[in-house]
Amino acid sequence: MTLPARTIYGVCGVCACMAGGFGFSPSDRHRPIWVCDDPDCLTIARTSYAMRQIQWNELEIEAIRQAGSSAGEFLEKLGKFNLVELTEHEWGDFCKHMVASYRSQLAFLVASYQSKLNGTSQPPF
Repeated sequence: MTLPARTIYGVCGVCACMAGGFGFSPSDRHRPIWVCDDPDCLTIARTSYAMRQIQWNELEIEAIRQAGSSAGEFLEKLGKFNLVELTEHEWGDFCKHMVASYRSQLAFLVASYQSKLNGTSQPPF
């Protein structure tokens, strides 16, 4: 039996960072989703626990696409389009921007998905 990717110990089931020993499971009989020490990841794990893996994958892919677009906009503001041309500081800012965008997009998409399931039209934020 293969474990779903989101339940592997040591890897955050939300952002894929190194998990810090925190996890969420609705009961002792269910496998936990391990998460890093970021409270947002724990919140997303709680709200997405019952989500089917294929649906999670679709939301994650969309969050990655949107983060990529946001990162492209960041580069446009810098006027640089070749990553090799970035200074060390610009590279750090670019990476932070892309990761932050991915995380916020994923949180929004999970909340939107839950809103649709609950019959509401808007996510709670």
